[in-house]
Amino acid sequence: ASAIDRASDSTAAQPHEQVADFAAMPADRRNRKTSASYRTPRSDASQLRRDAIAILLAFFLVGLVYVCSTALTGWFPNIVAAAWYRAETRPLTMIPFGVLPLIVFAAVVLLRAGRLPNVTKIIAIVLLAALAISCQFGNTVRSALSDAVYANMTIDDARPDEQLTATKEKILKKVVKETGTDSVVVSDPLNGSMYATAMYGADMLFPIYNAKAEKNGAIFGQTENAFASGDGKALTNTVCPLSADGDAYFLSMGGQAPSLQMFTFKQQYDTFHDQKLIDQYAKDGTMRKVQDYSNMASYAKGWALYQFNCQ
Repeated sequence: ASAIDRASDSTAAQPHEQVADFAAMPADRRNRKTSASYRTPRSDASQLRRDAIAILLAFFLVGLVYVCSTALTGWFPNIVAAAWYRAETRPLTMIPFGVLPLIVFAAVVLLRAGRLPNVTKIIAIVLLAALAISCQFGNTVRSALSDAVYANMTIDDARPDEQLTATKEKILKKVVKETGTDSVVVSDPLNGSMYATAMYGADMLFPIYNAKAEKNGAIFGQTENAFASGDGKALTNTVCPLSADGDAYFLSMGGQAPSLQMFTFKQQYDTFHDQKLIDQYAKDGTMRKVQDYSNMASYAKGWALYQFNCQ
């Protein structure tokens, strides 16, 4: 037979020999070989493309929440950023949510690159692990934050101007005992009065997120403007109808806590610290003092609960 015939016979026999060899393989090896045949470069590229799109969308979402938390106002940013305060420090904590997935994705792409030697891949893994571990030690910012969190969890009078102190806790308990949970209580939430809602279920009237002109925001704005107007009748006509039982109160409990000074819309509560207005409303009968807290601490001068004349 010629060389051409022999080559033709050899080629024709190859498929049969390959089938026989495949049948003789162990089951686990056949499964690996079969699954490997479906992993084409095109399917790998498609999977990588999908992963990249998912990572970019996640990064875009974090960026959207960040922008809504720091720069925008209105109903849309309120909904998007509902879980975040409008302060620079809190949205900054979202940055790792976007950056870390990008780093991990880059590492995965690097490790899946077939042309890179194994030594390079191992070095990349070691460097990433070292970076992640080293961040856990000697982090002064994290230590300071931990100390601040622990201090905020401790209720005492060591920092009398902070959000919640032992004295403020006693005062808020007295307030709710007097007002109940149906009467509206107007106050500046940044002095710690907001905790009356969380701890005792009080109906505190203040915007808890930001200033806006629609829905409940209109009520908050109207109350602030009425209080600042100096018109007692306009004030009671605005506040009293908001109460479930027809009674409304005003709580004076000091200035805004230093740890809440980052709040973007803190100036909207300045009118509730105008002692001349408070004294005027108490003098003309717009509201009357029902509890005085001045004797509860040396720093509690002028702290009191007033009831609006809603009759």
